[in-house]
Amino acid sequence: MIYTRLLPLYEARIFLINYASGVGMNNLLNYVVKHMPSFEDANKCFDMLSELKRRLESSISIDDAQIDLLFTPIRKYSMIDGIPSLIYPCDMLIRRLKNYTIDDFDEFFNVICDEKNWIPSSIVERLLDEPFRCRNPLTTFEAIRRINDSGMIDEEKMKAFQILIDPDRYITIFEQAMRSVASVFQNSAELYAPLIDMYYACYKNQSEMDVFSGTLSNLREKPKKIDVYPSIMAVQHYMVSFVNGSSEELLIFLGTLMDLDEDNPKEKSALNASDRLLQLLKSIGNQSRYMIMCRLSQGPAYGRELAAYLNLSPGTVSQHLSILAGLGLIDVTLDGAKLYYSINREQVQKLIQMQNQVFLGSD
Repeated sequence: MIYTRLLPLYEARIFLINYASGVGMNNLLNYVVKHMPSFEDANKCFDMLSELKRRLESSISIDDAQIDLLFTPIRKYSMIDGIPSLIYPCDMLIRRLKNYTIDDFDEFFNVICDEKNWIPSSIVERLLDEPFRCRNPLTTFEAIRRINDSGMIDEEKMKAFQILIDPDRYITIFEQAMRSVASVFQNSAELYAPLIDMYYACYKNQSEMDVFSGTLSNLREKPKKIDVYPSIMAVQHYMVSFVNGSSEELLIFLGTLMDLDEDNPKEKSALNASDRLLQLLKSIGNQSRYMIMCRLSQGPAYGRELAAYLNLSPGTVSQHLSILAGLGLIDVTLDGAKLYYSINREQVQKLIQMQNQVFLGSD
């Protein structure tokens, strides 16, 4: 189902992560100025979002040191090839991303407290890329042992140990930070209404399967249930999450300024070989997408590994991956609760044959 309501707690999470990095709402404001349909629309929307920014920053109820504790990333090391990636401590407190779809704030934090004994398992899974499928949660001691034996640097290990030793402290700070910021999103709908209207206009005639086809069309197992939610803080990017690590149920958080038809050059009608080749070469001619293809030629990789490899944000890399997947040049596979990407060698071979046909006149 495609929803039009914003999820205040999810928006608060992204805002606080951006605030901790020094970005805040600058990306959103800059994108609005460049991409709104008219100068008048851009000015009006910019003013409204600037007021939202002021309210959000004024609502922050914890100090900078506490913000860093929860919303500054921990550098982890993949168990595949040692490529560093980033995980946010706030995400380790939540067993499932689907919890952000809970509308009632009290219920949201009650769920976190009820599932507190799963925090050691959550930390190990996220930091060490070890999908945890046991019915019983890991103990704090076992989680500390696994992290201590990992390839993470000592400074980053200590950050994880602090959460494991005193999770109640982190939950308390998280609730204090999230409630105040999420309340602003909940009570300021009039300030971001133009972005929700644009999102609705773009997707009102589409189904959730259309959105899926524009983001993860090459995923081998099609989900049985898809829920799509708008996100103003995601801007022109999207985030996906498989519920309970299963490919049967999928959540997509879609940036309100993301136009799948524009950003994903998927064929809408039959193209001749010359036009199709031009489409493919134009897409992989982008330096970042070219580097992604080069990296994947060495073997599969997770999105965050590619982000670290390219020194780009995960959201930006997701956008590039969506374009490459839409063209059929890469495959997407679910591994536990994570997606990894690989070269579609058959399609790359067809690309080479197409170049021979167009440029050399050979079959």
